[in-house]
Amino acid sequence: MDIRVAKTAGFCFGVARAVDSAYLCSENKDKKYCTLGPIIHNTQVVDDLKEKGIDVIQSLAERPENATVIIRTHGVPEALYREMEEQGIEYLDLTCPFVKKIHNLVSKHYKDGYQILIIGDKNHPEVIGINGWCENSAIIIEDLDQAEALLPIENKVCIVAQTTFNQNIYKKIIFFLKKTCQNHTIFDTICSATE
Repeated sequence: MDIRVAKTAGFCFGVARAVDSAYLCSENKDKKYCTLGPIIHNTQVVDDLKEKGIDVIQSLAERPENATVIIRTHGVPEALYREMEEQGIEYLDLTCPFVKKIHNLVSKHYKDGYQILIIGDKNHPEVIGINGWCENSAIIIEDLDQAEALLPIENKVCIVAQTTFNQNIYKKIIFFLKKTCQNHTIFDTICSATE
């Protein structure tokens, strides 16, 4: 039997950066840290960080007093940044740079009057975060059936994807949307580590 290890086995760049930073934070015994949601989808890492003093919270209301909030790799909606700043909450933004790029694209194009289409899992924290950069107004498409159910969109559209979305499904959806949405701007935001 021939066993091959994928070139991208292990953590991708964004996850490795976040995990390494969180472990460095855990060594600082002068400060308290918590992650807003699990830092990554890996229970071993999340449990290990918890043992090292970094708890997971699901909302800012759960934040331990004076704790610095670590924003996980998936990113968060724009409103959460404002909320933390308004409350004077210190945070460490470990959003994957590739996800942050999507936030910037969505924010810019939304402000320029584009309808935002996100190809991805509507319940995935990354998609929820991306949608928060266009006031939660994006149309989220999870499969070809949902794309086909869309009426032709007359307005200009900006299309992005969850970085970890299935590339085969993405390509089918994009092929269809190119025919349906006449005024489209497409950004292929699937991470190369997903291939």
